[in-house]
Amino acid sequence: PFIASDEWMRLPLTGYPDFSVWQPYLDEIISHPAPDEFRARHNFRATIDVPGFHVTTWFDIFQTSVLAAFTDIQSRVGNQRLWIGPNNHYFVYERNFWPRDPYFEWFDYWLKGLPSAIMEEPAVYYAPYAWVVDQKGYVANDWRHADQWPPLETAQQRLYLTGDGRLSADGLGGDVRSYLYDPNRPMPTLGGRNMLIASGPQDHRPVQVLPNYGLSYQSEVLDKDLTIAGAVFVTLHIQSNCRDTDFIAKLIELQPEGCALLLMDGVVRAMYRNATASPEHLEPDQVYQVKIHLADIHHTFPTGSRLQVDVTSSNFPRRARNTNSGNAVLANDTQADISSATNVVHHSAEHPSFIELPVLPT
Repeated sequence: PFIASDEWMRLPLTGYPDFSVWQPYLDEIISHPAPDEFRARHNFRATIDVPGFHVTTWFDIFQTSVLAAFTDIQSRVGNQRLWIGPNNHYFVYERNFWPRDPYFEWFDYWLKGLPSAIMEEPAVYYAPYAWVVDQKGYVANDWRHADQWPPLETAQQRLYLTGDGRLSADGLGGDVRSYLYDPNRPMPTLGGRNMLIASGPQDHRPVQVLPNYGLSYQSEVLDKDLTIAGAVFVTLHIQSNCRDTDFIAKLIELQPEGCALLLMDGVVRAMYRNATASPEHLEPDQVYQVKIHLADIHHTFPTGSRLQVDVTSSNFPRRARNTNSGNAVLANDTQADISSATNVVHHSAEHPSFIELPVLPT
């Protein structure tokens, strides 16, 4: 079950022969992991000042950047529209993705000055289901409008990760928990916001049983439906015996029959945990806070299911392996730079770990 292909596991990431055709500028892109002049020069949305129509899906690999562009430009310029559909990146090319064709309405208004329905509607139009198994039979007749994303009526709910593996609204405390992360045996990607590999909410049990997978936390069985709409964040208090490592958090719907349906995931590189600061290495005797953005979703957990949060340190090949070296440009690391990490999650009142959910009222 582990990925052992020489092509996938090749290091360093720079100078990768295949990408000289696929992405000739990849080396330059992956050689700037921290905010710098190169990255600032490529912040294109900061220069946009025209009306824009933004389209994404709940399992689109580009979802986070599309939502960020809409939010930023809408706040500065206005006259933006955002449509979010179900399924993955490629579903936008299917005719049945769309409740209707918005493009003639959009350009009739902005290029011809004609009245248009799309300009009379709220700015956001979204599908209430993140995934539709039967794509061909899907009919987009249940989308909902909102004045903004996320909808105004959402309220933040916090569930704490506890030392005995629970998710609890009022439970703190418990011992630390730890796991081993070996970059030579990364956890394989199984579902999520992917593009050229299988995407969507896939059953995560085949990955969870692998040695040194990581940690899992489960809520009580839900006695009523729980709907979330918006961004999900996981905050961890962590330690590691390496100067750098990755922390990956996953939100899973644990169904009554046992299926562990992956809904969303995110990652933070520990030494770049402060996005606007210079790289900060980890010290083994220090506890640090990291905040992981799992992207956005609209999803209803049904009565009888549980919420589950998994914490691990690899999701490969969706995410490049962290060698744990602490070198500033991870892309230049070779096999000689790899170290195994013992990663720790804290659960005390002083150092809590928790997930924040944007909950819609019943």
